[in-house]
Amino acid sequence: MTCYAQVKETVDGIPISVEIKSYNSKYLELNIILPQFLNSIEPYLHALVTKKTLRGKIEVVVKTSQSPKDIRLTIDKDIASIYMKELKNLANDLNIPFDIGMDSLLHQSGVVKYELDTDIEAWKRRISTVLDKCFKEFDAGRLIEGEVLLKDMVKQTELIHDELLKIK
Repeated sequence: MTCYAQVKETVDGIPISVEIKSYNSKYLELNIILPQFLNSIEPYLHALVTKKTLRGKIEVVVKTSQSPKDIRLTIDKDIASIYMKELKNLANDLNIPFDIGMDSLLHQSGVVKYELDTDIEAWKRRISTVLDKCFKEFDAGRLIEGEVLLKDMVKQTELIHDELLKIK
């Protein structure tokens, strides 16, 4: 059955959105879309979703951003000093004014180091929490669609029955 559900929630101070879309299919075709920093948990989420669905083309989209607590920025002052020294020497050698600013210096390779310290287990827990709530909405939607489909099938069966009676 086709169905859609979305849950947006803040877990551990981090906003997380999970969407589930399904389309009719005889087999289970699963596509999970994650932010790049969470790609390593795709097999974990694949296993969770597989336990909750038997068949259908299912797309799960997780939207979130890296927690500021997980980001470490450092400035390599030694590399910055080498750049400044060499650029000053170059300006002197070429007899041009030296006017490099902080913005230019920070864009030089190796001056700013950006590291992510992603706690994968914490992310699994966070996303699982929102995914479970999304599946509850998803399942409720599928039940409603199933009831509508059943009513339609009963109506169509009655129409066929009436037409058969006319033929006799």
